[in-house]
Amino acid sequence: MKLPDDKLYQKKQILFDYSMMPLSYGGTSEYQVYVYEAFHRLYEEKYDIFLYTSYKADKYHKLSEKYDNILYPDTITDIISKFGAFHLGFSANQLMFYDQLVSINKYCLKIIQIMHDIMMVRINNHFPFSVHKNVELGIKLSDAIIFDSNYSKNDFLAYYSNLNIIKDKQLEVVYITTGFIPPVKTDYEILYNDYYLIVGNEYKHKAVKEAIESVSDIDKNFIIIGYGDNKHISKHIYNYGCGHLDEDFLSFLYANCKAVIIPSLYEGFGLPITIGLKNKKRVIVYDNELNRELQNHFSEYKNNFLFFDRFEEIGGIVNKIDTLPALVTTEYNDSWDRVAIELEAIFKNVLSADVDIEKLKERMLYMNIIEEGK
Repeated sequence: MKLPDDKLYQKKQILFDYSMMPLSYGGTSEYQVYVYEAFHRLYEEKYDIFLYTSYKADKYHKLSEKYDNILYPDTITDIISKFGAFHLGFSANQLMFYDQLVSINKYCLKIIQIMHDIMMVRINNHFPFSVHKNVELGIKLSDAIIFDSNYSKNDFLAYYSNLNIIKDKQLEVVYITTGFIPPVKTDYEILYNDYYLIVGNEYKHKAVKEAIESVSDIDKNFIIIGYGDNKHISKHIYNYGCGHLDEDFLSFLYANCKAVIIPSLYEGFGLPITIGLKNKKRVIVYDNELNRELQNHFSEYKNNFLFFDRFEEIGGIVNKIDTLPALVTTEYNDSWDRVAIELEAIFKNVLSADVDIEKLKERMLYMNIIEEGK
């Protein structure tokens, strides 16, 4: 690693390492796009800010149409050779991808990473690589790790309580929000006029299958987002495959549903809850520690939350919604600016500490040993 020549720097340089940015719309990509937009707008005068990604991700998310400081694998070396390493690297992706860990370690003096949740550790067998090994490497390299909820942070601490490598890490919680924008188009043709929206994919912990079974016998309409390919589940249930749906259409589905059902048993935050609340919808969620934390966090919307203990209760809750008192809620005014401001406070704290040269040497040595052993 080439250390920076501070005589060439007018400001600290921050690299948003999005080298593993998804080529689809989802919670991770929404976080990445909106956090970067807010941070760049608020702090471009204070820091030199760069976004490192792939050409394909840039094209999909139209990043270079908005920003002129996008770096790619074949252009980032030009910046490094001129200025040396970036003062800080921030990865807003799950902390488990080896190639991303290599890049952020190679190019940045200090490292802050996101850990939305540790479900990828708990279902390690779903991935064609060792999640445990990669996550432990990411923890070792990091100066700070940011979580989306106290539940996620506590789950991490409980799982890794026996690892000495977490003892010197700064662990912070920054609640996320949503960049939901009301749909521009309002005349989409969909199958049902009145429908409930079920959100989740085919992972078992998302429990969409169980939610479908709970509502299959009731005389209501349901639209699902994300459960495999576009298909009819039954006469009253239709699924849209998520990831490549038009964002305006997604906004339309949220804006016009009667309620949002998120049957997932495990999340680090639960972005669909936030989108539902911003649309002034009731959200039907599993009664667990995280969702109770979110109800407390969104205290103005506590009555929007409807909890179930068993999947078979979902159908009963849906049948009762029309009999519940009308919701009285304030406008959802949280924004990604708040998230960016909280992140910047963490960045500032990490940047204020002197660079530990011995730690840098240890990082590079550790990576070299791993690379030689692959």
